[in-house]
Amino acid sequence: MLTPRYSQNCRVAECIVLLLGQVAIVIRDQYRVMEMVVRAFQQRLFHPPSNLDGYIVIELGMIAAKTGVSRIKGEGGGGAG
Repeated sequence: MLTPRYSQNCRVAECIVLLLGQVAIVIRDQYRVMEMVVRAFQQRLFHPPSNLDGYIVIELGMIAAKTGVSRIKGEGGGGAG
């Protein structure tokens, strides 16, 4: 059984991922903002697998849709392989 504290921490982490994705889109023209957010998402994605992975994939998709796939393709380290 999940404790209320654990559930609250998971919800906070989910909100942070969603917020970072939106920040990357809104201020994408600021120096390296997009690169840093995408790199953080790619490094975290599936390392280790978690409930946040789905949110990260959604946000990477939103970034790609709003800014163009070339903005995220090949940036960063991690990723799913």
